[in-house]
Amino acid sequence: MEDNQQAKKKRRNIMAAVAISTIVVLLFLFIFSLYHLPERDPVETPELTANADVTETPLADFEATNDIMNASQEEVSGMLGELEMQYENAKVNNEPYEAEQAGMRLAVAYWKAGQVQNARDLVNSLIQNYSYDESFVGKCNDLLKIIDSPKN
Repeated sequence: MEDNQQAKKKRRNIMAAVAISTIVVLLFLFIFSLYHLPERDPVETPELTANADVTETPLADFEATNDIMNASQEEVSGMLGELEMQYENAKVNNEPYEAEQAGMRLAVAYWKAGQVQNARDLVNSLIQNYSYDESFVGKCNDLLKIIDSPKN
């Protein structure tokens, strides 16, 4: 009977040691992962400028579109590939704010490059995909008005 109790005690000790070592390993992995998370660039917020060229453009109130608005149509056409990639990456990485901003920049670039239908389609898609963000939807509607204005 004593041998049976000693065997049970030995099994309990082994199970306790395994449980404690498992907890220690999991804790180590958790702490290690916190210190080795991939670094992300902070989201750049555009600075407001008093540049007359920028403030006179119809899209001056949209975030981070000043470089697109100040570029020539050929320069904007050259930017399209990179802007499309930024938009797709933000969507794939499930980064809604970045996707909104990248989508808006891409729509403005399409419009500036003369691809009005692509711009209109993208803005309508942005409105559908991010309908929960009322201020963003308002900006999209403002952009649609600019795209559809008779001057364009």
